[in-house]
Amino acid sequence: MAFKRLKKHWPKTWRGKIALSLVLLLGGIGLLVWWHYELTTVVTEEWTIGSPRIPVEFYDYRIAVLSDLHGAPFELEVKIAEQLRAAKPDVIFFAGDLIYKFVPDIKYMIDVLEDFNRIAPVVAVLGNHDAWGPHEAEMRTQMQNSSLIYLDEQSINLERNGVQITVFGSDRIAEVRRDNYDTSLMESAFATDNYKILLTHWPDIYFYLKDDAAQFDLQVAGHYHGGQIRLPGGVALLALLSTKTQAELDGIMNVGDKDILTTRGLGVGNVPIRTFCKPQILLLTLKNSATRYIQRHSCPAE
Repeated sequence: MAFKRLKKHWPKTWRGKIALSLVLLLGGIGLLVWWHYELTTVVTEEWTIGSPRIPVEFYDYRIAVLSDLHGAPFELEVKIAEQLRAAKPDVIFFAGDLIYKFVPDIKYMIDVLEDFNRIAPVVAVLGNHDAWGPHEAEMRTQMQNSSLIYLDEQSINLERNGVQITVFGSDRIAEVRRDNYDTSLMESAFATDNYKILLTHWPDIYFYLKDDAAQFDLQVAGHYHGGQIRLPGGVALLALLSTKTQAELDGIMNVGDKDILTTRGLGVGNVPIRTFCKPQILLLTLKNSATRYIQRHSCPAE
């Protein structure tokens, strides 16, 4: 029925057919240009995190958060590097998914992180695309042999003026989901009075952790790409079609005395499209404050 209606209104003259063909062609080209723009326009979003647990010595300490590069094209890498240089972070967190699992160009993508490492020290964990599949051992070996600070169920103390905050990196997502994740290393790392950050790829890890392990102040993660396909206004289709909230896909959740922060990342997964969901660098500024708060500053147009 719909086809018959369409045929009824289809141009009958050659001029009309040419005009319609041109409109469709230009519309298709415009759509491709827009898709490319959405995939390669990097935005830096700034947040301030205040807490009485953040040492005074770390006042205005800046953390750039990257995630989900997925073998990003060179054009995107250049734009990320430019914005990192402009932001001048004290440290860069990479929250996993460096490669795309079906095109595991491991050495090249580690070299990309090495380039960012020349701007500020990179602290990295792996994601599911990195750590699941036949290339897992090679990925872990090359990360360990790089100059990056690769955390494989390990912690590092970031120091400023003789005072420290603790970062624990976890990327054993499969073990967490199978409920055979050994939390003893995390528990040991977090047995300190330092301000504590959990760097992981999978935001949902928090809900699987027992109280003894979940002794962090801030969790930083990626994975969901912010839903990747959004409607105008930034509402993700995934949030509409699943039990996930928008804050779980991209944003901040306050769970008790903990802050769960998720970035929408920079690349794409199985569907190479982003709509109203531009690649994102998070720039976090730490503040010592009398009360705990998180404030979102710049939020470029989606």
